[in-house]
Amino acid sequence: VVSTQSTEAVVSTQSTGIGGGKGGCVFDPKGKSDSEVRMLCEHFMKGLYRHIGPNLDVPAGDIGVGGREIGYMYGEYVRLRGQPDMGVLTGKSTDFGGSKLRPEATGYGLVYITLEALKKYNHYRYLPEDRRAGVAENCFKGLKVLISGSGNVAQFAAEKVMELGGNVCSFSDSTGTLTSLKVSARSN
Repeated sequence: VVSTQSTEAVVSTQSTGIGGGKGGCVFDPKGKSDSEVRMLCEHFMKGLYRHIGPNLDVPAGDIGVGGREIGYMYGEYVRLRGQPDMGVLTGKSTDFGGSKLRPEATGYGLVYITLEALKKYNHYRYLPEDRRAGVAENCFKGLKVLISGSGNVAQFAAEKVMELGGNVCSFSDSTGTLTSLKVSARSN
């Protein structure tokens, strides 16, 4: 997974001009205690803290790394540096300088950029005439959407797709795929 993400980071850097990179370690957190996860995060930060900072490199969580792990790493970073630094890791809780919409941002952004691509490539031209009304503004209306993943990005992408009238028909993760032909928007 890290190898694939590294390739994606290189392509992203080349296409956007904005730097990016990936790193990680081979560790399966499934079945591990909080103490074991915390110990790994602290040891990881001991090797990383000299190479990161708000004006140097700002790591972010990815697959298998959520708020708990970022919190453990940030705590160790503060202990090693001797002072807090709000700009050193993304995905922190708001108590430590994190953004309020950070968990939703990537999933929502994925949907908005997909929406723009659907508009640009005029996907709705294949719909029957009676279904085209209003679709140019909201290309998800009535579409069946398959989502690869089941973490934060996938969950918030699904939320936004359903909010825009799409039907999410599947999620998947390392243990399998969940599918449904009938999905309804959740009620608040």
